[in-house]
Amino acid sequence: MKTEVFMEEILYHIGNHIGTMRQIRNEVKSGETLRKQKSRGL
Repeated sequence: MKTEVFMEEILYHIGNHIGTMRQIRNEVKSGETLRKQKSRGL
């Protein structure tokens, strides 16, 4: 019982970590596109 809960907790934390990594990557991508648009505008 305890090991199952422990595994679920680990998977939950890994899922959260992957989610934040994706969010950071998306923010970096959008930041790059914003920079490109700004340089084009100037």
